[in-house]
Amino acid sequence: MSGYVASKYQGKYTITPGIQAMPHVINPAQQGDVSAMIGRFLFPFAVSFLMPLFVHALVKEKEDRIMMMMHMSGLSSKVYYLSHYLHFLLQQWVASVVFIVVGAALQMTFFTRTNPLVYLLLMLLWSHVQVCFAFLLASLFSSSRRALILTYLFVTLSVIVGSMSSVIFQNTVPYAWYIHPSFAMYHALHLITAHASLHHHDPAHFVSGQCQAPVAALMSTHPHWQGKAPRSLPNAQAPSLPTKDRGQTGKEASTSLPAALWLTIPSIAALLGLCQAQATRKHCAHSQMAFLTMPMLPQITDTNALNERKNIMADAYDPQCNVVVKMIEKTFAAGNTAVNDVAFSVQPNIVFGLLGPNGAGKSTLLHMLTGLIAPTSGTAIIAGHDITKEMDRVHCSIGVCPQHDIHWGDLTPMEHMLFYARLRGIPKEHEQAEARRALSEVQLQRQSDQPAHSLSGGEKRRLSIGIALLGNSKVVFLDEPTTGLDPQVRRVIWRIILNAKRHRTVILTTHSMEEADTLCSQIGIMASGALRCIGNQVYLKKEYGSGYRLSLAAAPQKLEVACRFVESILPPSWRRIDRFATTALYEFRSEGSRISEVFLSMQKNKDALGIDDWGLSQTSLEDVFMNIVSNAVDEEPARAHETA
Repeated sequence: MSGYVASKYQGKYTITPGIQAMPHVINPAQQGDVSAMIGRFLFPFAVSFLMPLFVHALVKEKEDRIMMMMHMSGLSSKVYYLSHYLHFLLQQWVASVVFIVVGAALQMTFFTRTNPLVYLLLMLLWSHVQVCFAFLLASLFSSSRRALILTYLFVTLSVIVGSMSSVIFQNTVPYAWYIHPSFAMYHALHLITAHASLHHHDPAHFVSGQCQAPVAALMSTHPHWQGKAPRSLPNAQAPSLPTKDRGQTGKEASTSLPAALWLTIPSIAALLGLCQAQATRKHCAHSQMAFLTMPMLPQITDTNALNERKNIMADAYDPQCNVVVKMIEKTFAAGNTAVNDVAFSVQPNIVFGLLGPNGAGKSTLLHMLTGLIAPTSGTAIIAGHDITKEMDRVHCSIGVCPQHDIHWGDLTPMEHMLFYARLRGIPKEHEQAEARRALSEVQLQRQSDQPAHSLSGGEKRRLSIGIALLGNSKVVFLDEPTTGLDPQVRRVIWRIILNAKRHRTVILTTHSMEEADTLCSQIGIMASGALRCIGNQVYLKKEYGSGYRLSLAAAPQKLEVACRFVESILPPSWRRIDRFATTALYEFRSEGSRISEVFLSMQKNKDALGIDDWGLSQTSLEDVFMNIVSNAVDEEPARAHETA
């Protein structure tokens, strides 16, 4: 025929031969097939319902800080994400098997008229995509409830919009449409369902013409199907992408991009994100900021703090120190310097109190020392290991009690101890003994088999401290361990902390000056990101306290006379802090034996002066704290002006 036409018209026209499959005949009896309707609308939901649960589980652990707690206890990020990946993948596989078995048992044409290798391979790929996509979505949320609701809404909208692709695009669906992996998956399900409804069909031959299905590409990549594609579909024999075919006009028409490519996009994105995070962490951990970009250092005048810095810079500190902080600094992306060139060291058998107002940089410093964030510059040696190079070993040598209790409500204290003992690398044969020892140390033997949600507030706090003391940790970080507890429970925990400092270094942060005064052998006070002073209580009160305080109370008509008498017997350095209708408060520094003279004079003349009550006391640690913080606040405007 072609030769006849060519000879008759003597080459005036060009004949372009092509191959196209014979038209399929749809069985009218199957047009209303129930399985086809179910497959079109319900199958996408059936294969996607687990992803919101995966996202919820990941965000919940992040929201409850369980992930942070496990990380500080020695669990690496790679192991954490790999375990979740395998766990979620197994769940998705089980759900896929149930989906296939139920569909086959109900004799749905989607399963009975499709080669099993097609949908098995499709489900395996989709399971991988679901898990990777869940990791991607979980990074966008901080609230587990919001994550669950919005992810279910996202899945629902994806199914609806994906099923309308033929309406949205009249001719050919563009490749970019399948960047969203759900659209590629739903399109594959739609094509398999549509093909299963055809009257003449072959399980290996269900796509032709202008709409080569994504599943055809999946089949062609499997060794069993290579070379078995229908002869009417030469493009289906090879997995090369993109594919083209010719329509009636002879022009090339784009076919739909196979799902095998788009289904891998979330995993590639997740891998790139992990690599970027690791690169950023390494860069932050090892980079040293240039001196020109370093913020202006605060003016530190404390003798002990300056000597401590000098010894650390010269590596002249005590080698027995469990904690050595070397000019550590943290500057965030916005340019805010949270920790500014802090340096100090702490020996064993000491409770070191780290005090400071909110925003002073205490939490940021602890986060760097425990490995949650990397320092911008400087480093620290914890139990002999550098935090910028040996964080895995540091985690095996420290214990952390966070500010808020982080527990699993359904696990018992004993189960908590066993879990964290394994994270710390305690040998299996010693797990039980070490868990019982830690429970005994915090006095939780009786409650060892009760669920954590049934414990009282004080018992939960003791459980958190017990977790920190597991494995004979050389350094223990306690972040406000008694906040919100009643006085009786607070004193129980104080005894636990004092007993726990043997052979350990305890770093304690607290806003209670009474607690710091009772527990700490050494105290450092931070303000505006810098360590302003360091020393024991006697040193701090002497250097930064205002000496002594004398308070008195008298009737309003007698207060003036009493005040004149008090002012006459006080040393010249006195100053009146407060005076109200019936009370007055004075501060003065001690000068030799004047304290005893003041005491005797007040005791002798109080009745004659009409003084109802009076008291003489030394400046408290709280007064020292307030003086140092107020001086730091006064220094800020001057520093800002010099920087400008």
